[in-house]
Amino acid sequence: MIETPNRLDSEIYFDEDFDSLKREIEEAYRQKFGAEHEVTTSTNEISLQDAFRILGVESNSPKEVIRQAYIKKVKQYHPDLVQNLGPEIQKLAKQKLQEINLAYEIIQKHM
Repeated sequence: MIETPNRLDSEIYFDEDFDSLKREIEEAYRQKFGAEHEVTTSTNEISLQDAFRILGVESNSPKEVIRQAYIKKVKQYHPDLVQNLGPEIQKLAKQKLQEINLAYEIIQKHM
C-alpha cells in the first residue's frame, strides 16, 4: 500500500518550495534594483543586454528560442500561481512578471 503524505507533510513541503521561490524572486530584484526593488516602468531603464539576461537567453538566439524562454518565465512567475499566498508574494510575482514582459517587449523591438 502506498502511503500518501498527511496534510502537515504537504504543507511543510509546500512552504519550503514557496520560501525558495520567494528568496529567488527577492534576490533577483535586489541584484537588479537594489534594496528597494521597484519595477522598471520604462524601456529606457532596461538595456537590451539586461532584457536577454532576464529571459535567460543569448543575444544571438533565434526568435523561437526567445519566445519559448519568455513563455517558460511567464509560467514560472505568474501571479495567479501564488494568489493564495498573501499580498507580499503576489506583489513580488507581479513585479517579476512585469519585468519579464518588459524584457520580451524590448527584445521584440530590436529584432
